[in-house]
Order: sequence, then structure tokens, then C-alpha cells
Amino acid sequence: SLPGQSANASWTQRQGTSGARPGHPALSANPQLVWSVDIGEGDGRRQRLSTDPVAADGRIYTLDAGQRVQATSTSGQVLWSVDLTTAREARSSASGGALAVSGGRLYVTSAAAFIAALDAASGQEIWRVDFDSPLTGSPAVSGDTVYVAGLDSTLSALDAASGRIQW
Repeated sequence: SLPGQSANASWTQRQGTSGARPGHPALSANPQLVWSVDIGEGDGRRQRLSTDPVAADGRIYTLDAGQRVQATSTSGQVLWSVDLTTAREARSSASGGALAVSGGRLYVTSAAAFIAALDAASGQEIWRVDFDSPLTGSPAVSGDTVYVAGLDSTLSALDAASGRIQW
């Protein structure tokens, strides 16, 4: 038997929340399309769209195949959009990444071998840490720590406020 249905106000990490995957999310018996919005570049031969959206505080966050992060209101209005590629990265070289939101910050991992913390309300970059290996997995946030895994089988813990690597 299933537990009672629950409405989710936030979907802060890939599997739902930092606590656990939602047990029995509520869904209308007759779902209808309410709105639709373009989130950027989709799948291509060299770049893949592989990132699950996350949501918190009335905003839905997406990462397109070209490293563009977007915040959209739950009514479908684009609030901000930020391109995270840098001059040293070829625009077509990275594919993949993931998102997590916690404490007013959006954490973005990238196959271009970095994690960035953005202000969730404005999209302004707060900090960025470069790695030696692509970060294609989802960042996990627990308390004041952000955990990331590299394609080279490394696991790192970063201070959520500063981005300083703890281990």
C-alpha cells in the first residue's frame, strides 16, 4: 500500500530533496499542459541534454546542453539566464552536468570540470572551483557541505559558502 499523496513545494536535488526521494507525489487525475517555455539548447551530436530540473522557492532551474542555466517562475516566466562557459572552454566541448539548490544558492556541476555556486534569485556567480575531471553527476547538498563526484572516481566535499575544498 502507498502512503498518502503529498504535494512537493520543492524538488531541490536530482532525486527530490536532500532527505529522500518523495514517496507518493500528488498528481492530478487529469493532467493538463499549463505552460511551456524554451530552456535553451537540446540534444545534438556532440552535446547532450542530460540534466534533471530542480525547483525551490517558486523557481524551476534548468541546464541546457550548451552550459546555459535558466531560472523560470512556476508560472512560466523566464527570470534569468546565465551562460557558464568560459573563454578557455570550447562551447561545443562540454556535455552534461547537474543541479542542486539549497539555502538560496544553485549549485551547478559541469562536464567542463567545474562546479559553480550561483545566487538562486539573480543567477550571479558566487564562486567556481575547477577540477581535473568532468563533474557529470549531481551535486548533493547536506547542511553546509556540497558533495561532488568526478568522472575519475574521485569524491570531494566543498564548503557551501566559499567553495573551499574540505576533502
